[in-house]
Amino acid sequence: MLEKPFLIEIRQDRPRQHSAFIPAASLKITEEFRASGLLHELPPEELKSLVYLLTFLSPEGNCSTSLPILTSAMHISSHLVKDRMHRLAEFRFQDTNIITEIQHESGLCTYSLHPHLVAYEHLTISDPYPTSPIVTDSRQRVIANSRKHYATPRAEVERIVAEQLGQDTSETDEQRKLRMRLENAGLTTEQATEVVATYATDVIDQQLDWLPFRHAKNPAGYLLAAIDGGYSEPRAVRERRFVLEEKSSGESIVDESTHNDEEELELPEIEMSDDVMQLEIDGPPLILPPE
Repeated sequence: MLEKPFLIEIRQDRPRQHSAFIPAASLKITEEFRASGLLHELPPEELKSLVYLLTFLSPEGNCSTSLPILTSAMHISSHLVKDRMHRLAEFRFQDTNIITEIQHESGLCTYSLHPHLVAYEHLTISDPYPTSPIVTDSRQRVIANSRKHYATPRAEVERIVAEQLGQDTSETDEQRKLRMRLENAGLTTEQATEVVATYATDVIDQQLDWLPFRHAKNPAGYLLAAIDGGYSEPRAVRERRFVLEEKSSGESIVDESTHNDEEELELPEIEMSDDVMQLEIDGPPLILPPE
């Protein structure tokens, strides 16, 4: 192969506010991509997976991402994404892999474009920053000058690190709370992030609420299986709800019955005379002796 099918341009842009260089990269689709034969040999589904991976090009020129982020982007289950990316990783073009698949000890999978297929072109859009004199008799001033002109902002560093670890930098507050509940249940951060990105929030919440009633020996593993398989509510929850419904229904019947008896109860008529007191009720009259 004389020319590589992928060309990545790396630029150095510098905003005027603080005159700091910020990297920016772009992937160019060139004639070599078609002429190399890769476009012809790659099956349609593998080509689609490759295009998804190419969209995760970082400003530094690295084309890589993790399984949870790919799952969120492709809108299919993580199992299907993992299977498709594994097939793409096994595909070889002219005795070279197109992508590399890395299985980390934590269980997280990351995928990267193989460097043997990529050519880099460095461009400088803005003019070089003019060299300013640095006073060498003050250590603090030297450090301040270096931080001002050459250091990467802290927020940018944290964002880059989060992306390299496979964490979703656009995580909402609700997703963060749900991820923390999953981690408290025994899942790793990578597993919790993947679950939040893959399944509906109400499904995860429901299975977390039912987990204490499962009495599982491996709560984390059972929780993953329950979320993925859509397990029904545990027997203990059903029995508890049945008892509460029966109790509520019984109390309602007793109250109504008592109320009706009080309304329909008629007191017997009592007639009193000088010699006897006669109590009239249904049946023969009861004659009481005089006092």
